[in-house]
Amino acid sequence: MNAATATQSFTPVCSYYLVKQGTPNPFLGYSESSLKRCTRCKGAYYMDGGAQKLQWKIHKKNCKPSSLDTTKMDLDHCTKALKSALYGGSPDLYFIIKRVRGLFDNGADNSDMAAFHLHSIARGLMSLNTSLLLGIVACPYMSSLLFGEEEDLLSTKYRLVKNTKLA
Repeated sequence: MNAATATQSFTPVCSYYLVKQGTPNPFLGYSESSLKRCTRCKGAYYMDGGAQKLQWKIHKKNCKPSSLDTTKMDLDHCTKALKSALYGGSPDLYFIIKRVRGLFDNGADNSDMAAFHLHSIARGLMSLNTSLLLGIVACPYMSSLLFGEEEDLLSTKYRLVKNTKLA
């Protein structure tokens, strides 16, 4: 997966205000207009230039196109890379998460090393602090992955479809 295919599967979400493109938010003064895309990394979206400016200090660290080819990464390598990307920030975070998800969907969840890395990540995320969360959301494509319609892991419909696939 690369940046071109990433943008085909989600509704953009403002990385600062977390408004979804096409969903008006009168409180923030957002109509249904298109969000502006970061011209450098092409993976962050903003309601306006003011929102981009407010988040620039955090976003600039990861504001570059992804250079990692995750298509050939196995689960062990992905989970190791995921831990590093989550805690250190990375323009590759979205692509690593999507690869891990794809591997799990195809039954590649039998690795002890991957289980160890995922357990470590989960334990660390339990004590998530605000600056780490803001850093994750500021990574290219992450606000759309977490708050957009690409995968709504909490919806009843998604859980029903997922459980049906497992049965």
